Amino acid sequence: MAACGGSVLAWNRADWPEPVEPALLCRRLPPASQDNARNVVAARSDNAVIQSAWEPDRSLLLAAPSQSGNPIRDLEQRVADLEAQLQDQVIEKAASRPTVKLGGRILTDAANFNQSPFNMSEYGNIQNGCEFRSARMKAYGDYENISYIIEMDFSGIAPNEVADPGVLTNISFRHVYLQVNELPFLGHVRVGHFKEPISLEELTSRLDISLMERSIGMLPFTPKYNLGVMAFDHSEDERMTWAVGAFKAAIPSQPPVYKDDNAGMAGTVRLTWLPLADDPSENHRLLHTGVIYSYRSSNDKVERFRGFPNSRLAPYMVDTKPIPGLDAWQLVGGEAAVVFDSFHIQSEYLGTWVHRPGMADLSFYGAYLTAGYFLTGEHRPYKRSAGKFGRVQPLENFYRYRSDGRGIITGLGAWQIVYRCSYTYLNDAGIWGGRAAESAFGVNWYLNPHARIMFDYANAHISPDTSPQSDINIFDMRVQVSF
Repeated sequence: MAACGGSVLAWNRADWPEPVEPALLCRRLPPASQDNARNVVAARSDNAVIQSAWEPDRSLLLAAPSQSGNPIRDLEQRVADLEAQLQDQVIEKAASRPTVKLGGRILTDAANFNQSPFNMSEYGNIQNGCEFRSARMKAYGDYENISYIIEMDFSGIAPNEVADPGVLTNISFRHVYLQVNELPFLGHVRVGHFKEPISLEELTSRLDISLMERSIGMLPFTPKYNLGVMAFDHSEDERMTWAVGAFKAAIPSQPPVYKDDNAGMAGTVRLTWLPLADDPSENHRLLHTGVIYSYRSSNDKVERFRGFPNSRLAPYMVDTKPIPGLDAWQLVGGEAAVVFDSFHIQSEYLGTWVHRPGMADLSFYGAYLTAGYFLTGEHRPYKRSAGKFGRVQPLENFYRYRSDGRGIITGLGAWQIVYRCSYTYLNDAGIWGGRAAESAFGVNWYLNPHARIMFDYANAHISPDTSPQSDINIFDMRVQVSF
């Protein structure tokens, strides 16, 4: 008789062709096997056989004559069979109910504005201030091949910027959807409230963009969150992604209620490709390319395009106001990005063509270019399966503590410098939405993968309507944490 890891194994000496050291017969069973085994020991004379009652299959570990002529091999096979049965039971039990995980984020901003006299006459004296740019909680998980998420924002800002900046609304929906995975041909299908697949900058999480706000070149055209259905997937080597969806066009009412007899619809397609990329486990060097197309009918035949500079505490400074008489409009864009070790560069263009029956059609556009460098040697992570950028992982987290004999030990975290230039043009055929050119500089300090402090400076040249150019300087900072 031999004891293995708290369990009892036995053999009948008459079954062995020659003496065998008992220790050689012992194989430590996994904890799951020990938890499921009930050992009942009964002693007999001479040929003592110790019987053990096992679940789920008692016969697997009963001492029996060797079938292969090698008793050790037979014992190993019995243990392997038992482990397989127990593993199947664990998987079946885990699949009997959905998983639930919790997460969230807090983004706290402060901004200081310096306006030229003409800018102040156009927009008034913009007050310095602070705000919770985002305060979200989410629950997410999966059930077999179905995943889900419900994410709410308590900061009070409407997800499609329907309210004027700084005006509080009700608690708002962000990502709220159900997703079916591992489907033939389609890959994944998502239904609910989420972002349309438009713009690399927009699809990259606010936690992971390099400056505090997305560029004024993209803001007037990106629809952000909408109710819809989308199918998406990637190639086997994850060098190509595609997404196609149908969405309810943004309307003044917010989810969970959508009410509008003449609400518009939108069909959107995005394709990305990595023509150059290193090993998928590294992603230190790559070239990303992508195109998007969206055909959109307008709500009540009215549409509006507007944007603000690099602070959500600033008002909209380019704005077409509501444009009546629209039948439909199209959005076409291209995106490109390069990661070369610690250096990264990213650029996009979005152009619109607005059809107005009986009136002149309209054309607006915007673009930006962002470049950055990690002073501490990190690189910007890229999510191949989604065709977007992800969370920065510092090579060394920020920390500081006193060690006996070694003095004060510190870690630097990750440091990044960033520059972005952006431009938008919203004037055409009697519509004077204005134009804006902005330069922004940023310094980012990543304390760890879940905490970051950002320092930004932006200078924007704004020409609202047909007015002369006005200037505004913005000094802002952000403290963010996610979990």
